[in-house]
Amino acid sequence: MVVSLDLLTRVRNIHWKVPDGAIFAIGDDHGYIWHCTMAGKKAVPTFKKVGQIGPDNETETSYLPPGKFWASSFALIGTGKTPTFILGGHAFIRKPETSTIGAIWLANDGETWTQVWTGVEQRSPREFVRDANEFYAWMIYNEPDSPGHDGGDFSECWSSSDGASWELINSESGLAVNPVFESHCRYKYSSAAGSLARKGLADGQFGFDEKNNLLITVEDKPDDSVQTISFAGSIWGRGARPGFEVSVDDGVNWTFAGNVEQPPPGLGQTNIWTAIAGPLKEIRAWQNARL
Repeated sequence: MVVSLDLLTRVRNIHWKVPDGAIFAIGDDHGYIWHCTMAGKKAVPTFKKVGQIGPDNETETSYLPPGKFWASSFALIGTGKTPTFILGGHAFIRKPETSTIGAIWLANDGETWTQVWTGVEQRSPREFVRDANEFYAWMIYNEPDSPGHDGGDFSECWSSSDGASWELINSESGLAVNPVFESHCRYKYSSAAGSLARKGLADGQFGFDEKNNLLITVEDKPDDSVQTISFAGSIWGRGARPGFEVSVDDGVNWTFAGNVEQPPPGLGQTNIWTAIAGPLKEIRAWQNARL
């Protein structure tokens, strides 16, 4: 049978309907990156490890994890709606003393990651927020003393339009959250949040379902086990210490998706520290457009 070139072209250009769902980019407090996909409300979530913030530090005589992830964010950028996940934190380094160096990692699909920013020693991102087509990062810099110069602790705000190129826009003495960064946080902790009262909620600390006008934050957690929560594509996701859970009914019920790996016995527990959601439909549409 002869098949026309026109028919082959039309078959090639068919894109199967993608269900409403979400991809979650997850960072734990030992520096590993995890990926969870929930392809529709009736789907079974997938969960797997896809990267780490720095090199393995474990030796025959000591254990030191790769680092720690603190922050996450997501945006659809530009007219092409390029999906952009970012995770930030610090890697541990031996010199031979243990120290840290900041890092920001980026992925378009939540699975294939590239380090796009490296800080100087003792400078690392702690929180991200997306506002007015810009990413903002709150960073802490513990500047060391140097000959003829006294160092100190600095609270910084950095900005980026694409998540890859970053610029310092404000620096304040001390360790309090940078006020410029705070000004870009749309939602705040309640006045009853103790030491966190009225502090801005960073990305990964809340989810907002615009269709149903529903905001759920880490303040709404039933106990102190939930460090992070986010929403996209009708799916909620939260980190509940070592486990990640998803909800399809506005947080009423939660389904277990997977646990992060644990260190050797006697060396504490690895917990999920930050996670951010991206809409599955838009991510798949961007991928299909590039085929």
